[in-house]
Amino acid sequence: MNFILTTYGQSWFDNHPGELPILSSFKVGSESNYIPNPSDIGIRGTELFEGTPSAPRLLSSGEIQYVVLMDTSVGDFSWGEIGLYHSGSLFAIGAASSLMLKRKTTGSQSGNRVTLTVFRRGSNRDLSVTVAEVEPEKTAAALPEKKAPPATVAHL
Repeated sequence: MNFILTTYGQSWFDNHPGELPILSSFKVGSESNYIPNPSDIGIRGTELFEGTPSAPRLLSSGEIQYVVLMDTSVGDFSWGEIGLYHSGSLFAIGAASSLMLKRKTTGSQSGNRVTLTVFRRGSNRDLSVTVAEVEPEKTAAALPEKKAPPATVAHL
């Protein structure tokens, strides 16, 4: 997944040294297979789901971590992009190389759970993301993490 800070996101860090931004929402969209641009102001496809990311967590490595979760009540749709928002402005954007299926639990159909963990390393401009999908038929003891291909790290 190509994942970058937008111009707004980088400007926020430049103007708030040492602070952790509280992101207000994330939006999942229908587009994929594009290179995000720092000047993007929103996701490019149709919005499929909106939620709230975790509060920022400062790790001992100096990384800032956010977790985005789509549980089994969310779906059904194919998604390929995600935008992280701060006070209504696009803060960071990521696009996968292909669409991914998000299923919800309904009747006899078991849904899947998707977790994205987004990292910003220290004071540099790099972002990375790990996508983990938990398949519904797996038990808690046998849940391997399914990672997306290594994230492309963008230097703004």
